[in-house]
Amino acid sequence: MWPISTTKIEKTPDSESPPEMDKIPETTDEQDEISDEKTIPTELTQPKPDEEFVRKCSFCSVKSDDLKECDYCNELFCKAHLEPKTSHNFLRSNGGHSCKQFADQEKKEQQPISQPIKISKPSKSIKKTLHNFSNRFISWFYCKKHPHSKLRKENFFIHLIIIIVLSLFFMIVYSNSDQLNTIVIGFIKLGAIIQICLIIPIIWSIYKILINLRYGLRGLANGFKFITAIVILIFCFQIYLQPSLITRPVTQFDYGTFNPLEINWNSQSNGATTNNNNSDGNQGIVIPSINPKPVININELETEIHNLINNERQKSGVAALKYDTKLANIARAHSQDMAARNYFSHYTPEGDGPTERAIKAGYSVHKELGGGYYSEGIAENIFQNNLYDTVTYYNGIPVYDWNSQSEIASSTVNGWMNSPGHRQNILNSDYDNEGIGVAISSDDKVYITEDFW
Repeated sequence: MWPISTTKIEKTPDSESPPEMDKIPETTDEQDEISDEKTIPTELTQPKPDEEFVRKCSFCSVKSDDLKECDYCNELFCKAHLEPKTSHNFLRSNGGHSCKQFADQEKKEQQPISQPIKISKPSKSIKKTLHNFSNRFISWFYCKKHPHSKLRKENFFIHLIIIIVLSLFFMIVYSNSDQLNTIVIGFIKLGAIIQICLIIPIIWSIYKILINLRYGLRGLANGFKFITAIVILIFCFQIYLQPSLITRPVTQFDYGTFNPLEINWNSQSNGATTNNNNSDGNQGIVIPSINPKPVININELETEIHNLINNERQKSGVAALKYDTKLANIARAHSQDMAARNYFSHYTPEGDGPTERAIKAGYSVHKELGGGYYSEGIAENIFQNNLYDTVTYYNGIPVYDWNSQSEIASSTVNGWMNSPGHRQNILNSDYDNEGIGVAISSDDKVYITEDFW
C-alpha cells in the first residue's frame, strides 16, 4: 500500500486576495468538437469493466473473485493456500503458504517457555558474592600475621637428638636402678642421682623444643594453624577415649628410684616401726618392718579375676561369662610370652593377634549371633600389674611394698573398668565365654590376659 500524501491548504485573511487562477480561454462548440476528435482516442475512453475486479492468488496466481486475505501477512490467497505456515512445516505438508509474520508470532509465543531456565541461573549479584567469598577465604587461608616468625630447624633437631640420646640412657639406668641404688655414697644413692642428672637436661630440651614450635606455629598461615588445631583436638579426643595411654605409664612408673636419700621420711606415716632413742638422746634411724614376698597362686588369681568380671557384668544387668579352659590356655600362653620376651601388646613380635593365636591353638573363632549375624574372631583385654608398688633402700637393703593376691586382682579389674575400650569388652552381651591367663616375670611384673568369645 502506497502512502497517501495530503496537501496543506493555507487559509488567507479576508483582506488578501486569493491566488490567481489560470484563465481558461473560451472556445466555441466547433473548436471543442475538433479537439475531441484529435486528442481523445476511442479505445481509451471505454475501459473494460471486468479488469478492475479480477484478483490473483499471491501463491499460485490463480484469478478468482473468491480470495481471502491472510491475517498475518495481509496477502490474498485462494482457499488451497490461505492457511499460514512456517517454512519448516510448509515444506513437509501440502497446502497453505509460507508466512514469515506467522513464524515470528509463533516464536514470540514460545519464548516464555524458556524463561524459567533463565530465572534458574544465578544472578550477577550472587555470582559476585560467591566470587568475593572465595577470594576472601583464600586470602584468609594463606595470610600470615607474623611472616618473619619461623621454626629454627637447627636448634629443633639438636634438642630432639639430645632428648632421644638422654632418654635411651635414662631407660638403661631406670631398668638397672635396683642394682645402682645399692651403691650409696654417704647417704646418696648413685642410681637416683644419675636419673636426676639425665632428667633435668631432658626437661630443658623439651622446653626449648616447645618454644621453637611456638615460633614455628606463629609464622604459619591461618589455614595451617586451623589444621594444626584440628589435629591436636583429635589427639586429645583419642586420649579422652583411651586414658590408659597416659595414666598407665604414669601410674606404673616406679618413682621410688628417684629418691636420692637413703632415709625414708615417710616411714612413720606408713606405720613402720622405729627404734627408741639411744642413750645419748639422739633420734635413731627409722627401720621399717620388712614384709615377706607374697606367694601368688596363678590359678586362684585367675579365678578371682574371673569372679570380679562377672560381678561387674551382673551390676550392669549382663549375663555372667562361662569360664573356658581352652580360652584360658590361649590367654595364659600369651601372658607367658609377654613376660618371657618383655613386651606388652596384643600382637606378638611376629604379628599374631588374638584371633591368629586362637586359630593356631585349634580354637573355633566362628560364632553365630542369630538373626543372620555371626562373628569371626575373639576379643581380648591385657593388663600389666606389679607384685609391689614401691621399693625403698635402707643402707643398701631394699624394702618392698608388696601387693596381696586380692589387691592385684581388684586393681586389674578396676583398671579395665576405667578404660572405655576394655569396659566395652567386659560388658558386651554378645560374649558368652571367657578365659583368664596370668604370668609373672622375673622382675616381678604381672601380665594378665583376658580373652572373650
